[in-house]
Amino acid sequence: MRVSRRGLLSGAVASGLVILTGCGESSKGPRELTTEESERLAVARFNNYDRHYAPFTLQTTVQDQQLFIKGRVDFQDHLAYGSITTSDQPPSYGLIMWNFTKKALLQSDGAELPQEPPADKAWEVQPMETRAPFDIALSLLPTLAADRPENPLLLRQNGAQWIGSETVDGVTVDLLTGPGADNKPSDRVTYYVTPEGKLLRVLAKLASSADPTVIDILPGEAAELTPIAQLR
Repeated sequence: MRVSRRGLLSGAVASGLVILTGCGESSKGPRELTTEESERLAVARFNNYDRHYAPFTLQTTVQDQQLFIKGRVDFQDHLAYGSITTSDQPPSYGLIMWNFTKKALLQSDGAELPQEPPADKAWEVQPMETRAPFDIALSLLPTLAADRPENPLLLRQNGAQWIGSETVDGVTVDLLTGPGADNKPSDRVTYYVTPEGKLLRVLAKLASSADPTVIDILPGEAAELTPIAQLR
């Protein structure tokens, strides 16, 4: 099931994300995007859509408990599947599959992710809640793809900014923010974009947590992803 395309920050704004500042190493930001930077930001989500399947990690904090998810995402059908590890000692483990409307959870004995979601297990299926911190973090991942590029001119006119640069896994990236809901500069979500317009990382902060939510879009191939029957 495909979901209609969203703007760069529409999903994040609707989810109540809060700004992250001071992410870059350079002291020259924030500033308006250059033409070249706006063009790279404009294609970042389209490049994910074109890639289709990708491995990812997602780390978030809910009620002072850190949750780490590692898996793969289908950027065209807005579906993700991963293993969850909690920060408990000893940690707890589980499997999760989700889209924009529902999530399915299953307890497991370890952090290993089966290649295919176990179809014969009793998954616990829940609706995605628009105000639940965990669901907000989950919903951010599927929004990182769009079936066409954004308008780079509108990104510049409506407040997108360059706030710094960093190195992620040996790759130098620019830290870019999209426009806010009021068409003024906003750093609700920080996008780590390569010189080729690839999105390597997204850094955001939920209103309910002082710790950032971090999503890494990893290099390499990812296998095709088929939803379990409960999510169809």
